Amino acid sequence: MSRRYIECSNCGERIYEGDIIHKEEGLCGIYCSTQCYLESAPTNYKETTLTDEEVDLCGDVWKEDMDE
Repeated sequence: MSRRYIECSNCGERIYEGDIIHKEEGLCGIYCSTQCYLESAPTNYKETTLTDEEVDLCGDVWKEDMDE
């Protein structure tokens, strides 16, 4: 009897149907472990200033802090 599997998007280890997987909701990539998921994290990390453009790109909305 054969078993269905896919390969981890990072290391290629077999992940069989019914196994626990690690992934980010809404994104492609299925990983066999937390370590593999973290190793595959985007490498285009960028530190920048929060601006209108960044807020719009992420679909966020500015909120007002009503200090006394």
